Amino acid sequence: VVINDGGDGVINPTDLVNGKVTATVKPTEPVEEGDKVTITLPNGSTQEVVVDGSNKDDINTNGIVVEFDKPADGTDVELTATVTDKAGNKSPEGSDTSTVGDTTAPTAP
Repeated sequence: VVINDGGDGVINPTDLVNGKVTATVKPTEPVEEGDKVTITLPNGSTQEVVVDGSNKDDINTNGIVVEFDKPADGTDVELTATVTDKAGNKSPEGSDTSTVGDTTAPTAP
């Protein structure tokens, strides 16, 4: 799991895409058809991606890109992910954390 923060642990204005924070979830082991990737966003909501023939190669090569609304400046954010296989076995949790930097433009004088 990598929050796209430029590698410095701080989400700056240049790291945002259309005002949103993005992250890439790439499993450390190849996923198989029928596996389920569960991504928990900083607000506690989850996104689930079921691996099938149409997305398996892309997930294994590029990962899954997610985006979420930028929290307030100074907020610490954490994104986590797990993979559950067809038999119900769950992987250890992967995660990344970052802090939202100063992303608010100053007001006009």
